[in-house]
Amino acid sequence: MGVASRIRARLEKRAAPSTVNFWCHVVEGSFWSFGDALVGLGEVLPVLAVTRLGASNAQLGLMSTVVALSFLAPLFVAPRVEAVRRKKWFILALGLPARVPHLVIVAGLILLGPSAPGACLIVLSLCILAKATAITITIPPWMDLLAETIPPGRTGRLFGYRTSLSSLMGLASGPVCAAIIVGLAFPWNYSALYLASLLSLTVSWAIFALVDEIPAHAVPKERQAAQHYFRDLAIALKRDRSYRAFLIYRGLTRVGHAVGPFYAVAAAVYHGMNEALVVGCFIVVRRLATIVGTLAAPFLAERIGHRRLIQLGALLGAASALLAAFAPAGAWSLYVAAVFLGSVGRSAEGVSATAFALRIYPRGRRVGYSTLAMAVLTPIAMVAAPAGGWIMDRWGHALLFYFTAGAMALSLLPLQFCAPRKGAIAEPRS
Repeated sequence: MGVASRIRARLEKRAAPSTVNFWCHVVEGSFWSFGDALVGLGEVLPVLAVTRLGASNAQLGLMSTVVALSFLAPLFVAPRVEAVRRKKWFILALGLPARVPHLVIVAGLILLGPSAPGACLIVLSLCILAKATAITITIPPWMDLLAETIPPGRTGRLFGYRTSLSSLMGLASGPVCAAIIVGLAFPWNYSALYLASLLSLTVSWAIFALVDEIPAHAVPKERQAAQHYFRDLAIALKRDRSYRAFLIYRGLTRVGHAVGPFYAVAAAVYHGMNEALVVGCFIVVRRLATIVGTLAAPFLAERIGHRRLIQLGALLGAASALLAAFAPAGAWSLYVAAVFLGSVGRSAEGVSATAFALRIYPRGRRVGYSTLAMAVLTPIAMVAAPAGGWIMDRWGHALLFYFTAGAMALSLLPLQFCAPRKGAIAEPRS
């Protein structure tokens, strides 16, 4: 019996298997979310790319497009992944290529950052692509694993708790990150942030080894031929009205979320905030907003439903974008308030959107449904980010945020036609 199995056996002496799964996923996910967000597209990466490596807003948008390219990866392996019997170990195996790129980025920053920033941007983009590809391949089987091992009534709380816990860690890390950027010379400051991120992701990897494997009865007995598999998905897309409406909603919000990195750029360029202040302030404000949104979301969803909460989050996102567009130059407090409002809405929406998706995707087809969703959203994501950067370079941030508000507001409409599927989620062992 391995170390993970012995620890798991001890935990099950104190709590039911489904409860152990729940809290392992909460803690594991919090370390993953914290480590990933620490150097993500929200604060550190935009400031690093624009202020240190000389990227334009359009080039920053192209770096986001690199992430969008990874959404196509699951499309090529979906039939195989759907039929994988040990999904937990499949996800663990892909955990290595999701983490090694951080070490390559550190080496690239040290060796190329000061002398060849253009080459460093290329290395950074390639590493982001490698990491994003590994992650996107694991998302569909991970959702399948959650649906089969977590009680359906607790999925909302799971996403809320894990995001809140990661945000608490992020809240404490904001001043530390700002101090590191100020206290260490480039490239050692940003290299230290990537190493800290890698440490958190490694802890997440170790805790994930403790979760339950997907039950044998929930795995398809044999793998379908690819042509039949995708033909069945195409038929489902044609017949499943709720799924089509959900994809339209996801597409519109994808447009809104694609502008996330440009909030930090506008703060530095238009509002005159220095890079340490942008990183430290945005980390604290966004994590505080996420704590508010994710702690409230599960309990609100239990009272008003996931769909209404998603719509409320999208409405807050639209209001946030309008406020950010109207904020005059130098009005830091108003602009930061807009960032806070949008983060509350997005975090609440994210908790319910994932839980709602588990009720729309049918059992035995969750990998295919989520993979098809990624494939449909890929062209939107590839166009939205560089187009947003081009708009910002040419006409400024205000017009970009107006477009964002419009997309988020329009996403309210298709959700009216989404209905949860009965029997989409099975009860796990208790």
